[in-house]
Amino acid sequence: MKTLTEITVSYDADQAGYINYLYDENGEAEGSAILYDKNGDVLVGISIPTAKDNNGVPVETHYEIKGTELTQVIQTTKDTAYPVAAASESYSSYFKSSKWIYRSNAQYKRALSIEPKIQACGAIGGNASWPFLKKKHKGSKYWSNTAGMKNQYLCHAIIPQNLKTPWNIEPKRPYASFLSTCAQGCNPK
Repeated sequence: MKTLTEITVSYDADQAGYINYLYDENGEAEGSAILYDKNGDVLVGISIPTAKDNNGVPVETHYEIKGTELTQVIQTTKDTAYPVAAASESYSSYFKSSKWIYRSNAQYKRALSIEPKIQACGAIGGNASWPFLKKKHKGSKYWSNTAGMKNQYLCHAIIPQNLKTPWNIEPKRPYASFLSTCAQGCNPK
């Protein structure tokens, strides 16, 4: 049996218009949200919610949105060790840094160079951290080929090659499926 606990925050500043979920390129909610002003411009990003019990075990949680109210719903079970700490993950939960670089001697000159924290590694960490990386850099003039860049990123996160960093993902590399990207050492040709 699950028990629900809800924490509601109301964003009622003069300029606040509404809150909406952030969606990925496939139209699926990523878990985070955006607060928009009355003109539809972004005021602030709201990170993916997290919750852990007293033993550090993750507890199921998600956001529910109503106008300018954001409710974090935490679903505990009979096995949950109290107290439960609710928080939101952010870019800094997964990354030391990331920046666009230019390499004059490389085939694909422009790359997003990523210094991950250990939590970014693995299938769960890679899928959880991608929305933060995308949100931080997708407004750049260098950003393109989102699906291909995501496959390169997940390849590095899931199959870290000798834990080499930084991870460099190139928007101009040809798109390849995730499996094909991995088969080509994260560098589709």
